[in-house]
Amino acid sequence: MKRWQGMTLAALPVVLGILFIIGVFADWFPIQSGHSIQADAGAGGSETSPGSSGGSAGGSGGQDMTEAKQIVSTQCASCHGADLNGAVGPNLHERAKALSKDQIVAVLKNGKGIMPGNLVPGKEEAVAAFIKSLAQ
Repeated sequence: MKRWQGMTLAALPVVLGILFIIGVFADWFPIQSGHSIQADAGAGGSETSPGSSGGSAGGSGGQDMTEAKQIVSTQCASCHGADLNGAVGPNLHERAKALSKDQIVAVLKNGKGIMPGNLVPGKEEAVAAFIKSLAQ
């Protein structure tokens, strides 16, 4: 009986590690019922996600800006700096002044220089709106 107790106790860190990894991947691949990342991209941003107020998927609502700020802090800060004033990548405050929202969306989708494209699939409009807000 003691043998099984020791094995159960030894398996606890393994189980916790597996649960941690599942949690990390759940954050990377957000799948909600009836909702997909591709649906947000839509054709021209005209589709709406469940629970939205009917605005475009890339609208400038408060929730979109909050989500975009979170995306920028997790996806962009590693290259553009925590304050987005530049590091490996350029200063996003300056880029926000120099580029239109459509140009920022194009960079997010296609990449530019060493920046790879498609880092925020389906969220380009919201992230571009947040980046444009840095110019003010």
